[in-house]
Amino acid sequence: MCGVAYHHAGLESADRRKVEELFIAGELQVLVATSTLAMGVNLPAHLVVIKSTSQYVNGSYEEYSSAQLLQMTGRAGRPQFDDSGVAVIMTKHQHRVPKSFLSKRTNIREASKKVSI
Repeated sequence: MCGVAYHHAGLESADRRKVEELFIAGELQVLVATSTLAMGVNLPAHLVVIKSTSQYVNGSYEEYSSAQLLQMTGRAGRPQFDDSGVAVIMTKHQHRVPKSFLSKRTNIREASKKVSI
């Protein structure tokens, strides 16, 4: 079975557990999640995509901390589950993630695409 699911704090606990079980079993190929998933559940992945480096908190947007970004990207390529992993961070140019927060073992490839709307 190949599937797609979402995971967030608003799900009933039984539904969250079922999604986690299916993902760990390899039944779900894609799991879309809020940042809260990275903070408490050990679900390793080969590819982690962070769509934005900011979050909505108390009526305004603020940037994730380096610790939060490390926690989220750390889901990719867990040694006990995978021999490599990929983390993609998409952000506005002015909010680029500092390379200093990445480990020395990380192969950094930076791409830039300017989009005018």
